[in-house]
Amino acid sequence: MNVLREKSTLTKTLILIQIIKNKPSKLSHIANALGITIQAVSHYIKKLMEENLVAYVNERYVATNEGVEYVQSKLLGLKRFVDEEIENLNVINVCTAIAKEKIKKGDRVNLFMEDGYLVAYKNKPSPSKGTALRDAHPNEDLPVTGLQGIIKHKLGKLTVVVNRCSKEGGSRDIDKKKVKSIINRNCCKKIAVADVVSLCVLRDLDIDIDIEFAPVEAALDAVRRGISVCFFGNREDGDKLLSVVTKFNRQSQYRIEYEIVEI
Repeated sequence: MNVLREKSTLTKTLILIQIIKNKPSKLSHIANALGITIQAVSHYIKKLMEENLVAYVNERYVATNEGVEYVQSKLLGLKRFVDEEIENLNVINVCTAIAKEKIKKGDRVNLFMEDGYLVAYKNKPSPSKGTALRDAHPNEDLPVTGLQGIIKHKLGKLTVVVNRCSKEGGSRDIDKKKVKSIINRNCCKKIAVADVVSLCVLRDLDIDIDIEFAPVEAALDAVRRGISVCFFGNREDGDKLLSVVTKFNRQSQYRIEYEIVEI
Protein backbone atom coordinates (compact mmCIF):
# COMPACT_ATOMS: atom_id res chain seq x y z
CA MET A 1 0.00 0.00 0.00
CA ASN A 2 2.07 2.89 -1.37
CA VAL A 3 0.09 5.65 0.33
CA LEU A 4 1.11 4.22 3.72
CA ARG A 5 4.52 2.84 2.82
CA GLU A 6 5.88 5.97 1.12
CA LYS A 7 5.94 9.14 3.22
CA SER A 8 6.09 11.40 0.16
CA THR A 9 2.95 9.84 -1.35
CA LEU A 10 1.11 10.16 1.95
CA THR A 11 2.11 13.82 2.36
CA LYS A 12 1.13 14.65 -1.23
CA THR A 13 -2.26 13.06 -0.69
CA LEU A 14 -2.86 14.91 2.59
CA ILE A 15 -1.90 18.25 1.04
CA LEU A 16 -4.22 17.62 -1.90
CA ILE A 17 -7.07 16.79 0.46
CA GLN A 18 -6.58 20.13 2.23
CA ILE A 19 -6.54 21.95 -1.08
CA ILE A 20 -9.70 20.21 -2.34
CA LYS A 21 -11.55 20.93 0.91
CA ASN A 22 -10.42 24.50 1.60
CA LYS A 23 -8.85 26.08 -1.52
CA PRO A 24 -6.29 27.85 0.73
CA SER A 25 -4.76 31.18 -0.22
CA LYS A 26 -1.65 30.68 1.92
CA LEU A 27 0.72 27.76 2.40
CA SER A 28 0.64 28.40 6.14
CA HIS A 29 -2.99 27.25 6.24
CA ILE A 30 -1.96 23.84 4.89
CA ALA A 31 1.10 23.67 7.15
CA ASN A 32 -0.94 24.41 10.27
CA ALA A 33 -3.63 21.89 9.35
CA LEU A 34 -1.10 19.08 8.81
CA GLY A 35 1.44 20.03 11.46
CA ILE A 36 4.36 20.35 9.04
CA THR A 37 6.61 23.26 8.08
CA ILE A 38 5.77 25.85 5.43
CA GLN A 39 9.01 24.89 3.69
CA ALA A 40 7.83 21.29 3.39
CA VAL A 41 4.46 22.40 2.01
CA SER A 42 6.21 24.67 -0.51
CA HIS A 43 8.40 21.76 -1.64
CA TYR A 44 5.40 19.48 -2.23
CA ILE A 45 3.25 22.21 -3.83
CA LYS A 46 5.99 22.78 -6.40
CA LYS A 47 6.00 19.06 -7.25
CA LEU A 48 2.21 18.91 -7.40
CA MET A 49 2.09 21.85 -9.80
CA GLU A 50 4.79 20.26 -11.99
CA GLU A 51 2.65 17.10 -12.13
CA ASN A 52 -0.43 19.19 -13.03
CA LEU A 53 -2.24 18.09 -9.88
CA VAL A 54 -2.49 21.60 -8.38
CA ALA A 55 -2.94 25.05 -9.92
CA TYR A 56 -2.81 28.60 -8.52
CA VAL A 57 -6.01 30.37 -9.60
CA ASN A 58 -7.34 33.74 -8.37
CA GLU A 59 -4.75 33.79 -5.58
CA ARG A 60 -5.84 30.39 -4.29
CA TYR A 61 -4.45 26.89 -4.57
CA VAL A 62 -6.93 24.54 -6.27
CA ALA A 63 -6.79 20.92 -7.31
CA THR A 64 -7.00 20.14 -11.00
CA ASN A 65 -9.22 17.35 -12.32
CA GLU A 66 -6.13 15.17 -12.35
CA GLY A 67 -5.47 16.12 -8.73
CA VAL A 68 -8.98 15.12 -7.66
CA GLU A 69 -8.65 11.81 -9.52
CA TYR A 70 -5.28 11.23 -7.85
CA VAL A 71 -6.78 11.67 -4.36
CA GLN A 72 -9.78 9.49 -5.17
CA SER A 73 -7.51 6.74 -6.44
CA LYS A 74 -5.31 6.82 -3.31
CA LEU A 75 -8.26 6.93 -0.90
CA LEU A 76 -10.10 4.08 -2.62
CA GLY A 77 -6.91 2.01 -2.59
CA LEU A 78 -6.47 2.78 1.11
CA LYS A 79 -10.11 1.85 1.79
CA ARG A 80 -9.68 -1.52 0.05
CA PHE A 81 -6.53 -2.18 2.08
CA VAL A 82 -8.20 -1.23 5.38
CA ASP A 83 -11.34 -3.26 4.62
CA GLU A 84 -9.27 -6.35 3.79
CA GLU A 85 -7.15 -6.06 6.92
CA ILE A 86 -10.19 -5.47 9.14
CA GLU A 87 -11.66 -8.68 7.74
CA ASN A 88 -8.38 -10.60 8.07
CA LEU A 89 -7.91 -9.49 11.68
CA ASN A 90 -11.57 -10.05 12.56
CA VAL A 91 -11.91 -6.47 13.78
CA ILE A 92 -15.53 -5.81 14.74
CA ASN A 93 -17.38 -2.68 15.84
CA VAL A 94 -20.69 -4.19 16.97
CA CYS A 95 -21.29 -7.80 17.98
CA THR A 96 -24.14 -9.93 19.28
CA ALA A 97 -23.65 -11.86 22.50
CA ILE A 98 -25.87 -14.03 24.69
CA ALA A 99 -26.78 -12.29 27.94
CA LYS A 100 -25.96 -14.53 30.90
CA GLU A 101 -27.83 -12.33 33.37
CA LYS A 102 -30.26 -9.41 33.33
CA ILE A 103 -28.62 -6.50 31.54
CA LYS A 104 -29.87 -2.96 30.92
CA LYS A 105 -29.20 -0.65 28.00
CA GLY A 106 -25.96 1.28 28.59
CA ASP A 107 -24.50 -1.27 31.02
CA ARG A 108 -20.81 -2.06 30.60
CA VAL A 109 -20.55 -5.78 29.98
CA ASN A 110 -17.69 -8.29 29.98
CA LEU A 111 -17.37 -10.68 27.05
CA PHE A 112 -16.33 -14.34 26.97
CA MET A 113 -16.47 -17.34 24.66
CA GLU A 114 -18.47 -20.20 26.18
CA ASP A 115 -19.36 -23.41 24.32
CA GLY A 116 -18.54 -21.74 21.03
CA TYR A 117 -20.68 -18.63 21.55
CA LEU A 118 -20.00 -15.08 22.66
CA VAL A 119 -21.60 -14.37 26.05
CA ALA A 120 -21.93 -11.24 28.18
CA TYR A 121 -21.78 -10.79 31.97
CA LYS A 122 -21.99 -7.61 34.02
CA ASN A 123 -19.73 -8.45 36.95
CA LYS A 124 -17.51 -11.32 35.79
CA PRO A 125 -14.13 -9.69 34.90
CA SER A 126 -12.85 -9.99 31.33
CA PRO A 127 -10.17 -8.19 29.26
CA SER A 128 -12.83 -7.65 26.58
CA LYS A 129 -15.64 -5.21 27.31
CA GLY A 130 -18.44 -3.36 25.57
CA THR A 131 -21.66 -1.42 26.09
CA ALA A 132 -25.13 -2.97 25.85
CA LEU A 133 -27.27 -1.39 23.14
CA ARG A 134 -30.55 -2.49 24.73
CA ASP A 135 -32.06 -4.34 27.68
CA ALA A 136 -31.76 -8.13 27.70
CA HIS A 137 -32.99 -10.98 29.87
CA PRO A 138 -30.79 -14.02 30.67
CA ASN A 139 -30.19 -16.16 27.54
CA GLU A 140 -31.49 -13.42 25.24
CA ASP A 141 -29.44 -12.04 22.36
CA LEU A 142 -27.73 -8.75 23.20
CA PRO A 143 -26.15 -6.28 20.75
CA VAL A 144 -22.90 -4.85 22.14
CA THR A 145 -20.95 -1.82 20.90
CA GLY A 146 -17.93 0.22 22.01
CA LEU A 147 -15.79 -2.90 22.03
CA GLN A 148 -12.46 -2.77 23.88
CA GLY A 149 -9.78 -5.37 24.48
CA ILE A 150 -9.35 -8.88 23.15
CA ILE A 151 -11.48 -11.79 24.30
CA LYS A 152 -9.52 -14.36 26.24
CA HIS A 153 -9.97 -17.35 24.01
CA LYS A 154 -8.50 -20.79 23.48
CA LEU A 155 -9.02 -22.70 20.26
CA GLY A 156 -10.42 -26.19 20.34
CA LYS A 157 -8.31 -29.23 19.52
CA LEU A 158 -8.73 -30.97 16.17
CA THR A 159 -8.37 -34.72 15.79
CA VAL A 160 -8.30 -35.87 12.16
CA VAL A 161 -9.25 -39.54 11.92
CA VAL A 162 -8.35 -40.97 8.51
CA ASN A 163 -9.68 -44.35 7.41
CA ARG A 164 -7.48 -46.47 5.17
CA CYS A 165 -9.98 -49.19 4.41
CA SER A 166 -10.07 -51.01 1.09
CA LYS A 167 -12.82 -50.32 -1.42
CA GLU A 168 -14.05 -53.88 -1.03
CA GLY A 169 -13.94 -54.05 2.76
CA GLY A 170 -15.20 -50.57 3.56
CA SER A 171 -16.42 -50.14 7.13
CA ARG A 172 -15.74 -53.82 7.84
CA ASP A 173 -12.01 -53.08 7.70
CA ILE A 174 -12.26 -50.52 10.52
CA ASP A 175 -11.30 -51.35 14.11
CA LYS A 176 -14.39 -50.02 15.86
CA LYS A 177 -12.93 -50.33 19.35
CA LYS A 178 -10.11 -48.04 18.24
CA VAL A 179 -12.66 -45.50 16.99
CA LYS A 180 -14.40 -45.41 20.38
CA SER A 181 -11.06 -45.08 22.14
CA ILE A 182 -10.05 -42.14 19.94
CA ILE A 183 -13.26 -40.25 20.68
CA ASN A 184 -13.07 -40.86 24.43
CA ARG A 185 -9.36 -40.05 24.65
CA ASN A 186 -9.67 -36.72 22.86
CA CYS A 187 -12.82 -35.58 24.69
CA CYS A 188 -14.40 -34.49 21.42
CA LYS A 189 -17.41 -32.21 21.86
CA LYS A 190 -18.37 -32.39 18.20
CA ILE A 191 -18.12 -35.26 15.71
CA ALA A 192 -17.74 -34.40 12.03
CA VAL A 193 -17.95 -36.96 9.23
CA ALA A 194 -16.95 -36.48 5.61
CA ASP A 195 -17.37 -39.88 3.94
CA VAL A 196 -19.85 -42.75 3.80
CA VAL A 197 -17.53 -45.34 5.35
CA SER A 198 -16.94 -43.23 8.46
CA LEU A 199 -20.65 -42.43 8.64
CA CYS A 200 -21.53 -46.14 8.69
CA VAL A 201 -18.90 -46.89 11.35
CA LEU A 202 -20.16 -44.15 13.66
CA ARG A 203 -23.79 -45.13 13.19
CA ASP A 204 -22.93 -48.76 13.92
CA LEU A 205 -21.32 -47.61 17.18
CA ASP A 206 -24.43 -45.53 17.97
CA ILE A 207 -22.31 -42.36 18.15
CA ASP A 208 -24.15 -39.09 17.56
CA ILE A 209 -22.87 -37.19 14.55
CA ASP A 210 -22.96 -33.40 14.86
CA ILE A 211 -21.60 -32.35 11.47
CA GLU A 212 -22.39 -34.16 8.20
CA PHE A 213 -22.59 -31.46 5.54
CA ALA A 214 -19.80 -29.02 4.64
CA PRO A 215 -17.75 -30.85 7.30
CA VAL A 216 -14.42 -29.14 6.54
CA GLU A 217 -15.80 -25.62 6.91
CA ALA A 218 -18.01 -26.50 9.89
CA ALA A 219 -15.23 -28.36 11.73
CA LEU A 220 -12.83 -25.45 11.28
CA ASP A 221 -15.45 -22.96 12.50
CA ALA A 222 -16.15 -25.06 15.60
CA VAL A 223 -12.44 -25.32 16.46
CA ARG A 224 -12.03 -21.56 16.00
CA ARG A 225 -14.89 -21.09 18.48
CA GLY A 226 -13.08 -23.21 21.09
CA ILE A 227 -14.84 -26.54 20.47
CA SER A 228 -12.76 -29.73 20.21
CA VAL A 229 -13.67 -31.74 17.10
CA CYS A 230 -13.06 -35.27 15.87
CA PHE A 231 -13.14 -35.24 12.08
CA PHE A 232 -13.65 -38.58 10.32
CA GLY A 233 -12.95 -39.05 6.63
CA ASN A 234 -10.78 -40.69 4.00
CA ARG A 235 -7.30 -39.56 3.00
CA GLU A 236 -8.60 -36.98 0.53
CA ASP A 237 -10.96 -35.49 3.12
CA GLY A 238 -8.17 -35.28 5.68
CA ASP A 239 -5.82 -33.57 3.23
CA LYS A 240 -8.50 -31.01 2.35
CA LEU A 241 -9.08 -30.17 6.00
CA LEU A 242 -5.38 -29.92 6.81
CA SER A 243 -4.84 -27.60 3.84
CA VAL A 244 -7.46 -25.22 5.26
CA VAL A 245 -5.97 -25.50 8.77
CA THR A 246 -2.47 -24.75 7.45
CA LYS A 247 -3.76 -21.63 5.69
CA PHE A 248 -5.51 -20.49 8.88
CA ASN A 249 -2.38 -21.04 11.00
CA ARG A 250 -0.31 -19.06 8.52
CA GLN A 251 -2.65 -16.06 8.47
CA SER A 252 -3.96 -15.94 12.04
CA GLN A 253 -2.45 -14.88 15.35
CA TYR A 254 -3.88 -18.11 16.75
CA ARG A 255 -2.75 -21.64 15.93
CA ILE A 256 -4.93 -24.72 15.62
CA GLU A 257 -3.28 -27.76 17.20
CA TYR A 258 -4.19 -31.01 15.49
CA GLU A 259 -3.49 -34.72 15.63
CA ILE A 260 -3.75 -37.19 12.75
CA VAL A 261 -4.87 -40.72 13.57
CA GLU A 262 -5.24 -43.56 11.06
CA ILE A 263 -7.80 -46.34 11.42
